[in-house]
Amino acid sequence: MLETSQNAKNNQDTAWSRFINLLEYKANLHGTHVEKVKPEGTIKECAVCGIETPKPVWVRKHTCPACGHTEDRELNAAKNILNRGLKQVGAGHSESTSSERRSLS
Repeated sequence: MLETSQNAKNNQDTAWSRFINLLEYKANLHGTHVEKVKPEGTIKECAVCGIETPKPVWVRKHTCPACGHTEDRELNAAKNILNRGLKQVGAGHSESTSSERRSLS
């Protein structure tokens, strides 16, 4: 029997909710917490200057026309999510260390 699209969405929502609950549980065990942020726009937004640049899903590289920043679009989005979370808790802007930059290259 085929699942309806609503059932598939419910299953996806349940799985995501279970993952978040487990993540929060593990974070609590290790003395930290999970900060939830809205992911909308993180793919389009430049992690360096904040300018939004629309792009189709098949474009895998983020290139900012304003500041020239170029990197994998998923990595750019991850940095935006991290920065939003840090801003929400009042921790400021993240910076990668020289060893992190070497390992990402």
